[in-house]
Amino acid sequence: MSGVIVEAHARKQGGATRVDHVVELAPGLRYLVRPVSPDDEPAMVRLLERMTTDEVRMRFFCCMRHFGHALVSCMVQPDDAQRIGLVAVPEYTAADNIVADGMLISEPDGQRAEFAILVHRDHAQHGLGRHLIECLIAQGRARGVRQVYGIVLADNHKMLVLATEMGFVTRANPDDRATVRVELDLA
Repeated sequence: MSGVIVEAHARKQGGATRVDHVVELAPGLRYLVRPVSPDDEPAMVRLLERMTTDEVRMRFFCCMRHFGHALVSCMVQPDDAQRIGLVAVPEYTAADNIVADGMLISEPDGQRAEFAILVHRDHAQHGLGRHLIECLIAQGRARGVRQVYGIVLADNHKMLVLATEMGFVTRANPDDRATVRVELDLA
């Protein structure tokens, strides 16, 4: 796993046990990684509003500047059965200073799951996106997911390089030539 986990804490939340951890990606560069919660909606809106138009396009495949409740509530509603959501906050900042998020959404059969991540540009290129993907893969594997995949814009070169470095295979997307599918078999 990228980075070094320097602390981990288990806590009860709504009858489930949630694990938070602090990862050090470089000397002095630490992030608290924790499960997302509905209380994170205002912080998630702030993160999205700080993103450039191109960063938003890379994540959502369209340009938008208004991030309403319908969109954001889907990002912050954990669903232990099908949806895993993680957020990252720089250590020693406000708890609601979310700078990255990652999601893993299982298909109904539980065999495949789609991941999506978003990292603010000020925190990119340090391994935070890789760490979030690794965490999502580990949680998917623990749930019996056999394949993790992502749909990536064909011009999102940084994500495609990262996926290749992590062992994902890139496949054409016959439904949309502007995107490709990156797949990692966990079996």
